[in-house]
Amino acid sequence: GHVKVSGRVAPMIELGVGLEGDLDGCENVFLYGSLIGMGMRQIEAAYQDIVAFSGLTDMMDVPLRQYSTGILARLGFAIATASRPDVLLIDEVLAVGDEEFRRNCMRRIEELRRLGTTVVLVSHDLDTVAAVASRALYLEAGEAVAIGPAVEVVECYRNRRG
Repeated sequence: GHVKVSGRVAPMIELGVGLEGDLDGCENVFLYGSLIGMGMRQIEAAYQDIVAFSGLTDMMDVPLRQYSTGILARLGFAIATASRPDVLLIDEVLAVGDEEFRRNCMRRIEELRRLGTTVVLVSHDLDTVAAVASRALYLEAGEAVAIGPAVEVVECYRNRRG
């Protein structure tokens, strides 16, 4: 099919995409922010929020090649969501990081949804799908098996998988 989007899209499809390992955290905020359509003033205005959300105050001058997967997720998610996108694409990124980070992500996702952001979550974590999504699509071998309210689609998946 086809999807037409008018507005800013912030992808969190693969950890590290849009981030450069030889640059430090601060430089990557400006790089990734510009790649997802934020202007310099918007990045500067959001910078402290990005650093605070990511919890990386002491690591912003460290090259990203020294960051763990979880730390990369923190920084990427903080930048992507600070852009206040019209569409936020998330693919399993919430599977990394500690419990506090995941809770903060869920709160940020809810905040974005209240502001009108469409959140597209691709996940095998059924509890996350049921908690975050209002609607879900269950695909098997590329074919739609069920589409509808997330709780019902998750139940359908569990019943078929036994």
